[in-house]
Amino acid sequence: MQLCYAANVHGIFNRAFPTESQPVAGGCRVVVHRGVLYCAYNADGNVAEFVAKVSGIDVWTTPAVLPLMVTPSRSLALFVFKDKVHAFRSDDQGEYTLASYNDTLMGFEPMTLSQPMHGSPSLVEFQGRLHAFYRHGHTRQIECLSSEDLENWGNGPVLRARGVAVTTPDDPIAIVYQGLIHLFYKDGDGRTLLVKYDGKQAWTEPRVFIEQAYPFMPGVTVHAGLLKLAFTRSIANADGRALYQYAYDGNALSPATVSSNLAATERVGLGVLDGELFALFQKA
Repeated sequence: MQLCYAANVHGIFNRAFPTESQPVAGGCRVVVHRGVLYCAYNADGNVAEFVAKVSGIDVWTTPAVLPLMVTPSRSLALFVFKDKVHAFRSDDQGEYTLASYNDTLMGFEPMTLSQPMHGSPSLVEFQGRLHAFYRHGHTRQIECLSSEDLENWGNGPVLRARGVAVTTPDDPIAIVYQGLIHLFYKDGDGRTLLVKYDGKQAWTEPRVFIEQAYPFMPGVTVHAGLLKLAFTRSIANADGRALYQYAYDGNALSPATVSSNLAATERVGLGVLDGELFALFQKA
């Protein structure tokens, strides 16, 4: 399986091109920071690697190993905090590791993290704090934490729907859009739900955002003023291994724009570089 990308200023994907990565296993994670797009993924040998693309340069960097634990778990996260890119990985026994990108060394260095998190947490910087959302490995409840320094953590409010703590079969996804944290999660029927959070105590009631069930959580980013979500299917069926892209303006959600010729599988990563919307994914 290859890690491939598709890119377009208008966000319409027609062709996929390979990156410089070696064979990948599973989905990928993407962040863009200071004119560089970083993509982390699981590679052969149960190691985590990353490739990057610099603004204005057509080629991708040579794959480099992330100094994170070697584990068969597909858990992986990328996030930006305090003007640095960080990578996170956990295993099925509750162990976890963190690494931070060093601009001088042009690579990631290990860091200590005192706060355990399960699965692939979604971490976003908002109002000077890092907010982490993850699914507890046993209860499957969505847990919320926040920190100002990656050392001292405080518990956030429990996410509830009609007074009952929310559970989910997959890792939640968070992004900041229009001055609020938008948190997406999946229900037992595979539908995507949305709640909005002010970073303090106020939550909206969860609502069904996308009725169509997808096997993986989406990639999310903000492109051309719109919140974009992209899903892939993992099993070839009547529509092939298509990529389904939605656009949201804060009020209305567009129908899915379908790109059926990309042979995309697993979870997609989205990012914006030089005004182009990039989708990265494992190609069958």
